[in-house]
Amino acid sequence: MLLALSVLLLIFPATLSAPVRDDCTTGKNKLLLISFDGFRWDYDRDVDTPNLDKMAEEGVKPPFLTITSPTHFTLLSGRYIENHGVTHNNWFNTTTQEKKQYYMMQLVDEYWDNGSLPIWITTQRQGLKTGSLHFPGTAATYQNETIQVKEVEPRFNDRTNETAWRENVDKVLKEWFKDQDLDFVTLYFGDPDSTGHKYEPDSPERREAVKKVDRTVGYIRETAEKHGLSDHLNIIITADHGMSTVFKGEDVKEIILNDIPGFSLKDLKF
Repeated sequence: MLLALSVLLLIFPATLSAPVRDDCTTGKNKLLLISFDGFRWDYDRDVDTPNLDKMAEEGVKPPFLTITSPTHFTLLSGRYIENHGVTHNNWFNTTTQEKKQYYMMQLVDEYWDNGSLPIWITTQRQGLKTGSLHFPGTAATYQNETIQVKEVEPRFNDRTNETAWRENVDKVLKEWFKDQDLDFVTLYFGDPDSTGHKYEPDSPERREAVKKVDRTVGYIRETAEKHGLSDHLNIIITADHGMSTVFKGEDVKEIILNDIPGFSLKDLKF
């Protein structure tokens, strides 16, 4: 559904972030697709989020799927996880038994380039210009094509740094959209996922992370206005999954694999 929205928004005016009019100079609209990793569907219910609320009032608010890399490729390709081949955050070669964790998996072209084209490549084939900053799948090559303007997330990136978030917003809106006249950009933020994993999803720290997300949404809209993009920039805010708190106690029986007689981690396959 979001892929269909993305394609339509590249062609027609719409009202997802604010009433949008045709750009009188270029005659076309631009699209910014933003992901806030791990933003559970109800995280805006226990925190004051005026900027997100305003976007919801002026646009639409659909649901999401689950798990980071597979969900992001569903958003990019429009295909279900079982069909597009990106099935996990990690990569495993069943023949050699080689494993790659999240960051190194981003660099494995054959994992991402398996027959399903992301909207970056489809857009470029229509003569438009695309960019991606930190979005999962950014590093890969698809049918010998790469994203025209891209910045791959560093391996040990601090995903909670609000100052760096604003620098990335400035880069995307001023340098990419305004100066380089890109048509479609994907922008990724790694929180509140990082905070939720570290402190658990019902913690005060997670609620503060949601406030940071909302401030960033406000900054994005302010910056778009500052650079004269508001009248022809559509914005979609999305997320990839949520998380739940698990309480240990009488109602939850922990199974400790190492306590099982005869069990060995060496016997496990990925």
